[in-house]
Amino acid sequence: GEEDLSGITLKLPEGLLANLNGVKLCEEAQAAEGSCPAESKVGSASVSAGAGSEPLSLAGSVYLTGPYKGAPFGLAIVVPAIAGPYNLGTVVVRAAVGLNMTNGQLSITTDALPQIVGGVPLRIRSVKIEINRSGFLVNPTSCGAASVSGQTTSSGGQGAAIADALTVEGCSGLAFAPTFALTSSTSRRDWPSTLGIALHLPAGNAALKQTVITLPPGLSLNPPAASGIEGCATEALGLGSESPITCPAASEIGTVAITSPLLPGALSGKLYVGAPLNADPESGEEYRLFLAAKSATYNISLRLIGKLIANRETGQLRAVFEGLPPLPFSEMTLQVNGGKQPLFATPLACGTAVADATLTPASGGAAATPSASFSVDNNGAGEACPATLPFAPKSSAQLSSKQAGAPTSLALTI
Repeated sequence: GEEDLSGITLKLPEGLLANLNGVKLCEEAQAAEGSCPAESKVGSASVSAGAGSEPLSLAGSVYLTGPYKGAPFGLAIVVPAIAGPYNLGTVVVRAAVGLNMTNGQLSITTDALPQIVGGVPLRIRSVKIEINRSGFLVNPTSCGAASVSGQTTSSGGQGAAIADALTVEGCSGLAFAPTFALTSSTSRRDWPSTLGIALHLPAGNAALKQTVITLPPGLSLNPPAASGIEGCATEALGLGSESPITCPAASEIGTVAITSPLLPGALSGKLYVGAPLNADPESGEEYRLFLAAKSATYNISLRLIGKLIANRETGQLRAVFEGLPPLPFSEMTLQVNGGKQPLFATPLACGTAVADATLTPASGGAAATPSASFSVDNNGAGEACPATLPFAPKSSAQLSSKQAGAPTSLALTI
């Protein structure tokens, strides 16, 4: 014989996620006593226990709960312990369900499995958990080899690694047809502007892996905006964690809202300016964007670091978010308003300001290249620009002393 099974820790394949629509989270008091409602049930459990070649089989249910042991969700595995004429009560095993928002990976860590129930040693031989609620689990939209990996522990403290290969296929058949919209708070040329960017991904599409948006020629960073901005340090964002975000208020430059088909409510949050790491505008490390959005319903948050790359010769801007987690969304809206003053300035020339996007799917398929635009006019009310833009500089010169032969200084303003 072997030592009894005592605990299980699992990591599921990246991108294998849960659809929380229609699932009522079991309350903690109900979970503790094994009385979760049917609306919380997400699967079934079976346990074999006892000595010999014909162990006792016990059947139960698996319920999804709210936050447990610091994780955003939990499981309550509820198994009635009935053997012949003996009802030994109900065994409830809790597990913490974590979600890594950096790579879209779910993890499950059980509490210690019971060794004795009603004075009877269980001698657990096997545990089978089926998460089989219809539509609850959704496969990744990236294909190839995947695995369930983890660790089991024994009642005596021994550990044994587990790894089971899985395969996801059919990515070539996944649609990927994202669109995006670009809005400006003003159509007036050469004027401070709040910029809106909205990405839309139809249902059933592959997840988005990388976003590159080349903003319209002439749309530029607005120098006065920098005077009221304070950069946020990378560690203050708490990337990959649920720790509080400690970016200073003066680093806030906008808002973000994300709607996912897997969540009944939106993720909402803020955009921050990240502290520059160098002074090269084309490196993506001088102008950095921090995105932080959190669900008001669930204890999950998304935090990303993006790059705003400026062409040092033309000033044209490119916004880049790489290595996005495989979390599906239907709508992502960014509103970039800056600090005390709008962060952007509209182009100098009138006409249609066109932005181009290169959006790469997680499925490995071809990138989508949608475009979006807004109009630019002379006065913000549709007035046409003159055929030739005016150029009539004024100048003034002043001597600090008008006394002939005396020391002086010259001030020249153009």
